[in-house]
Amino acid sequence: MKKFLGLVLVLLLALVVFGCAKAPQPLPTDPVLEQQEQEEQETNREQEEQREEEEGEKVAQVGETGFKPSLAGIKLGDPLELVLEILGNEYTESVVNEPYPFGEAFITMEYENGIKLIVGKDSKLVFEMETTSQDTPTNFGVKVGDKAEDALAKLRAFYEEAVSNHSDDTLVGWFLLEDLDLIILNFEKDDILVNDPIVKPGALVERIKLSNFFYMD
Repeated sequence: MKKFLGLVLVLLLALVVFGCAKAPQPLPTDPVLEQQEQEEQETNREQEEQREEEEGEKVAQVGETGFKPSLAGIKLGDPLELVLEILGNEYTESVVNEPYPFGEAFITMEYENGIKLIVGKDSKLVFEMETTSQDTPTNFGVKVGDKAEDALAKLRAFYEEAVSNHSDDTLVGWFLLEDLDLIILNFEKDDILVNDPIVKPGALVERIKLSNFFYMD
C-alpha cells in the first residue's frame, strides 16, 4: 500500500514539473523565405485584380451589342497613333483636301502588306480601312481567301445585309452593324465594291473593307 501511494506521489510530482516546464519556442523564420512568400501573395493578389478588371471590361463578341469589327487589331475611329504602333511607319501616303464624304480632308495610307486606311487629316481618326491580304487577322471569323459562301453564312448568322440607296436591291456581302458601320466582303478582284447578286461557285473573299454606310453614295 505504501509503495502504491509512493508511486502516485511520484507521478503527481512529475505532472507538476512537466506542466511548469517552459513552452517550446517557435523556430526562427528565414527572412528570405518570408520575403518570397510575401512576393508570391502580392503576385496572386495582382493577378486576381487583373482578372476581375478584364472580366469587368469584357470585349463584346461578334453579334453582341457594342461589337466593333477590326482588321489587324484596328477599328473604325481608332487614332493614327495606334495605327502606327501596330502597322509601322512604312507606307505610301496621299492627301485629299476635299472633305467629301468624311466631313474633313483625309489621308490615304497604303501598306505593302495589302492594308489600306483612310484617316482624317485633322482628327487623325480612322474613317475606313481594307485589306487584300490573307495574313490580316480579323475579330469576326472571316479573312481574305475564305470561301465566299462560308464567309456569308458566318456573318448572316449575326447581321443583315444593307439595301442599296438607289434601289431595293440587297447589297450582297455588305453587313450592317450598329451606328451604320459596315463589314464589306468583296468577291471581285477589281475595285468594284458591289458584288454580283448571285455569288459565283468557288468565289473567294478577295477584299474586306470596314466603313460606314453614311459614307456610301
